[in-house]
Amino acid sequence: MRPPDAEPVEAAPSPLVSLGRRLVTFLTRRRPIHQALLIVLSLALVPLAILAAILGVDRLLSDVRRANQELGAAVLQAASPQMNPLHRVQPLVALLDSHPAIRAGRTEECASLLHAAGEMLGPYVKLVALDEKGRVRCGGEAGRQMTAGELWRMPRSGPPASGPYVVALVDLAKLANSIEPPQRQRGAFSLLADGSGRILAGKAPAGLDPLPLGPAAGQPGSLVNAVGERWAWSHAPLHSAERAEDSLHLVFVRPWMGGLAGDWWFFASSFALPLAALLLTSVAIWVGANHSILRWVTELRGITGLIGEGNYRLPAERFEEAPLEIRALAADAQRMARTIAERDRTLTEALERQKALTLELNHRVRNNLQLISSYLTLRAGNAGQAEIGPLRELRLRVGALTLVHRLLYRDFERAAVRADVLLQGLVELVATEFETQALTVDAPPVAVGIDSAVPLALCVVEVGAWLREPECLGCRLQSLSLRLAQGEAALHFEVETDAGSTRDLPEPPRLLTAFARQLGGRFLTVEDDCGRISLCLIFPESRLDQAFHPNVGTIRNAGG
Repeated sequence: MRPPDAEPVEAAPSPLVSLGRRLVTFLTRRRPIHQALLIVLSLALVPLAILAAILGVDRLLSDVRRANQELGAAVLQAASPQMNPLHRVQPLVALLDSHPAIRAGRTEECASLLHAAGEMLGPYVKLVALDEKGRVRCGGEAGRQMTAGELWRMPRSGPPASGPYVVALVDLAKLANSIEPPQRQRGAFSLLADGSGRILAGKAPAGLDPLPLGPAAGQPGSLVNAVGERWAWSHAPLHSAERAEDSLHLVFVRPWMGGLAGDWWFFASSFALPLAALLLTSVAIWVGANHSILRWVTELRGITGLIGEGNYRLPAERFEEAPLEIRALAADAQRMARTIAERDRTLTEALERQKALTLELNHRVRNNLQLISSYLTLRAGNAGQAEIGPLRELRLRVGALTLVHRLLYRDFERAAVRADVLLQGLVELVATEFETQALTVDAPPVAVGIDSAVPLALCVVEVGAWLREPECLGCRLQSLSLRLAQGEAALHFEVETDAGSTRDLPEPPRLLTAFARQLGGRFLTVEDDCGRISLCLIFPESRLDQAFHPNVGTIRNAGG
């Protein structure tokens, strides 16, 4: 069994802690600092470099996927009913078939109507009215058999039963030029193809005709042409028909954006730039830490050691070859040493002056208050009966202030007095003024600062003077106690009433309420179940300091 006075045995460290300590010792004590720095940089930057490479590759792949998805979304948007330039053609053709001017074959009115309708559809659509045999009635050379030539004849949903009908001829080259891919799809262009994939319009790269329109509309795909170039593409229908060759599809095509094939800056910003930044950062840390900082750390440590020993004369020539920041830091350390020495000297002198000033201030205030009290005594001796009462109350208040400054003069270093000493002196002062017996005081020896001592003292003497008024006839103070509980301080004035007198006290003077507010509290009149009346001054306990006990001990010492 280990004896009680034996030193405690330190527990053995865990294997992980021991390994960490050995590693720190290896890096800091058994290797030069530049080698330890190199190892630390390698351990810190190599994982970052690997992570940067992985993130760069992932960014390349995600950017390719996002660009392909945006290509499919763009072609779907261009072929949507809101953007499709051929969406309104078929309803307008059906509406023109039933127009009287076309049915009756009125050439001039028919031609004007078709021209106006064609302008509504755009410059790439031309409307022509044909008869049952396919000859032009209006909108072209009348009587000529209709041939589309370079124009694409838009299939009808169903020919009219009889009489002339209208067909739409579309200039596919103009239509393809009018539909442009989004600007963020760099290098993309538009193509028009039929349902079998045959390219009808647009600048198609070599080896892409026909296109495999296998994926669903809007789904991105990739293909390689005859010369080995890889392309990303997506399609959406502009016009659907029963036969594949009668359908029309919009196709967006752009070069594939994988690896270095698309844009070298795209690759550099995603992959090479983070690695280069890590490399340059490691070199900069190495050069800056090894050459410009570490060699001067020891010198700065020596300066701080001298300051800690109280030697404020520091050699400035050590840092003549140091970097500007190190020289500035050394100069700051020298100024700090001079400032500390000057501050110590100034602080000592200021404390002495403050001590003398505090003594003199309390001494003069006490003397002035005593002079005022003597003057009031002389004035009361020559005053009439009606003036004696107010003068005695005024002298009592001045005496309370004099008592506070007497106690402060005895304990000038802390600017506070003891609560029990202050209250005992106040009740003796009231008893002397009104020629009554002194009360019993029960209060803890806690400190009261000057900001709280003055209103507390005035409140005590004001209660004593108030109970001497005619409206309080038959009431007198019996005891005075100070209690601390639940963050509040309560000063209780126990009131004794004569037999047969009324127990209802009048409203307290406004001065008592004002003093209570100055202490941050309130003044109450309380009557218990047995009929005993007490006056309570309740204020925050923070106005007192229970941990601080002033040096003043007794009333006799305070009244010197």
